[in-house]
Amino acid sequence: MKKITQILPAFIVALILYSCGGDGLGKYEFVELDSQDTTEFYTETDTTLELFGIGKGPTWKMWKDLHKGCMKNQWLKRSRYFGVANTLKLGTITDKKFKEVYNTLDDILTKDELDYVIDEGAAQPCEYIRKVSFDLESELNMSISGQNQELGLFLESKKNTNVQINGWQQQNLITDRLIQVLEADSAKENSNKQLYSKRLKEKNNRLLSTVVKINGFTSEIESIKKISPELKLKLDSGLVSGVIGNTGIDVSFTYVDSLTIKTTTNTSFYVFGRYLKTKKQ
Repeated sequence: MKKITQILPAFIVALILYSCGGDGLGKYEFVELDSQDTTEFYTETDTTLELFGIGKGPTWKMWKDLHKGCMKNQWLKRSRYFGVANTLKLGTITDKKFKEVYNTLDDILTKDELDYVIDEGAAQPCEYIRKVSFDLESELNMSISGQNQELGLFLESKKNTNVQINGWQQQNLITDRLIQVLEADSAKENSNKQLYSKRLKEKNNRLLSTVVKINGFTSEIESIKKISPELKLKLDSGLVSGVIGNTGIDVSFTYVDSLTIKTTTNTSFYVFGRYLKTKKQ
């Protein structure tokens, strides 16, 4: 029988190795949110209601119908509705109630690493058009009347609005590759990557793993009020534009006929995304 003094050093070495590698990201798996998680996303007291559009009102329904009409069987179940926003990015870590944003991947990964862990997805066209009762100013948080009073009156007198997603693509975070990057030897000396890994493993945090990127949005607005020659000239000259809230999403207005104006976005954005959480294996 070996003496205890011979066994002890080997035991200590094994214990140290286990302690160092036992809580690495490789010991965790990424899982879908359950019904309780989803319920916690939609709390009445959530102060992000205005910014992220949590409420399931007419605007949420319009965007959901448009997405489902375009995506069909690729629609994201248990997805979160952000409202019209492009401020969040794949790899963002938030708390489970979506009140705190902790980390984004573009702060800690190089461009090559981002390209490695993100699947951009294939761009898809969409022919689905939906007729809606659509208040451009309130539902897209745009101040039109203050910029052009005549355009504001035209929008107030609208009778029909057709909306369409011009194109979309589903972008996914490849979690296996993300773990590879965060567990690489080079990441061990990177404090930002270590902090990201730590937060990723915390059970109350959530990872934005999928977004549906909208590559252009069009609406045609028909009004009972005729467009004046002065407004037509401004529309034809590209002098009428707007920005959705504080998102940086630009909207341009163009003349179609004497009773119809078309609006188009020149910036890609997304309104739905899916989150995952980590679970120790």
